[in-house]
Amino acid sequence: MSNGKDSGMKLSEECSLVKLSMGMFGQRKTRKDLSDGTAQQHQADPKKFKTTIDAMGSEEVKELKNIQVRARNEFNDLSLAWDVYRIAKNLKTDELEKIASDCKIDCEQQVEKVCDKLPAWIEEQRIALGSAFREEDYPTADEIRSKVYVEYDIKLVPDPEHDPRAGITAAQRERFRSLVATQEKEKFAHSLESLGSIMTETIGGFKEAMDGYTGQKKGSFRDVTVTKVDALLKKVKDLNIGNDPLVESVRQQILKDLAHMNPETLRVDEKIRKDASKKADDILDRIGHFGQMAPPATDNY
Repeated sequence: MSNGKDSGMKLSEECSLVKLSMGMFGQRKTRKDLSDGTAQQHQADPKKFKTTIDAMGSEEVKELKNIQVRARNEFNDLSLAWDVYRIAKNLKTDELEKIASDCKIDCEQQVEKVCDKLPAWIEEQRIALGSAFREEDYPTADEIRSKVYVEYDIKLVPDPEHDPRAGITAAQRERFRSLVATQEKEKFAHSLESLGSIMTETIGGFKEAMDGYTGQKKGSFRDVTVTKVDALLKKVKDLNIGNDPLVESVRQQILKDLAHMNPETLRVDEKIRKDASKKADDILDRIGHFGQMAPPATDNY
C-alpha cells in the first residue's frame, strides 16, 4: 500500500469525519403476559417464549423506515468507516449534508402522516387482537415525534503535527502525536479493507455470474450484474480517501478489463465469459491486498 509520497495527500486537509445519526421509535412490543400464557398452554419453559405485538406496522411507518434506510445507504456510498464516524473527501461533504438535510425533512413530513394514521391504526389493532389488545402498547403522537430524529455531524480529521491544544509539554505532545498517528494508520487500513469489501462484492458477483452461466433460468444473470461494474468505477474514485495508487491502479484495471461490457454478448459467447471471469479473478486477487501495508505516513500525506 502507498506510504502517501506518491499521492501527496494529507488526510487532515483533504478529508473530513462525518456522522449521520437517526432515531426511530420501537415498532414491536414484547408482552410477557402473552408469553407466559403461551408457555403454560404448551407446558413449556416460559423463558423460551417471547410474544410480541406488531404495535406500529402501518404502511406509513414502513415508509418512514425506508426513508431512513435509503438515506443511510446513500450516505455510506460516499464515505468509509472510521471509528464511530465515517471519513469522506471534502468534495463530497456538501452532498453528504444534503442527504442528511433531505432525510430530516422527509422524516418530519412522514412522521406527521404516521401520527395522522395512528388513531385508525390503533382501532384496527383493537379489532385484530381482540382480548389481547392493550391501549398502553401503542405510543402517542408526541412520543412518536420525540423519538424520530436525523442529525448530521462533521469534524476535522485529527492532525498530530498541528495539535491546537495549548499548555502541554513537548513530551506530552510527542506521545499524543504518536498515539494519533498509530490510531490513524489502523483506521486508514480498516477503511481500505472496507473499500475492498465493496469492490469484492461487485467483482465477485460478476465472476460468479460468468462461471455459473448455463443459459437456463437458474444459471442466468441479470443485466445489472454487469452494469454494477460500471457504477463501481465512480464509487471507488469517490471513496479512495487517500488517493492511494494501488486502489486507483485496480480501478483503472477494472475500467480497462471489465467496464462497458455487453450483457448479451457475455451470454452468447462462452470464450468472452471465461476471459472476463479470469480478469475478474486477477482483480479480486489485487483487492485482497488492500489495507495490508502501511497507509500514508502521518507527516507526509
